[in-house]
Amino acid sequence: MGVELTALHWIYVSFICIIIALMIWRKDTSLACMVGIFLLAITATGSLPQRRRHSGYIRYGSSVLQNIRCEGGD
Repeated sequence: MGVELTALHWIYVSFICIIIALMIWRKDTSLACMVGIFLLAITATGSLPQRRRHSGYIRYGSSVLQNIRCEGGD
């Protein structure tokens, strides 16, 4: 009985390692989490979302990035 690891698994494990490394270095993990979720979504669906309801996520993500920049991000 074998387990097949797909691209989704490898992306997930990679970003978990990146996030842990950022936490060890005491850096902000917000951007890494957003990029990881974005890549997982594109890999799982095979395309970018085309519907209007997803524009709220883009607005939310841009406001989070603005807050990170305003706070300094150290």
